[in-house]
Amino acid sequence: PLTVLREQHIRVNVVADRVSGWGRRLMFLFGQCVMLAFVVAFVRQAWAIADFTAQLNLLAEHSRLPLAPFLYLCVAAMALTGVMAAWRTWRPPPASISQRPAPVEP
Repeated sequence: PLTVLREQHIRVNVVADRVSGWGRRLMFLFGQCVMLAFVVAFVRQAWAIADFTAQLNLLAEHSRLPLAPFLYLCVAAMALTGVMAAWRTWRPPPASISQRPAPVEP
C-alpha cells in the first residue's frame, strides 16, 4: 500500500513523458481506474477463497497453521492498496520522475 501511496512502483513512462497537462492527467486517471478494477476483482475472488478456506478449517501442510488468517490478511492488504489508489486518484497528478528532486544521501 505504501508503494502505491508514494508512487514508488515501477512505471513505464514512454508515452507519459511526451504528454503534458490534461493528457498526462487522463493517462494517470486511466491507470488508476485499471488499478482499482484489478483490486476489486482480486478482493472479491480472494475473499471467496479465504471464506471457503475458513469454512473447511484448512491447515498448512507442514506447519499445520490455519490458512484463513493469512488469506484474510492478503485480502485486507489488497483492499488497503485499493483505498490508497483511490485516494491518489483525487489528489493532484504526481510530478514526473524527471521533475522529482534527487534523493539526498548522507
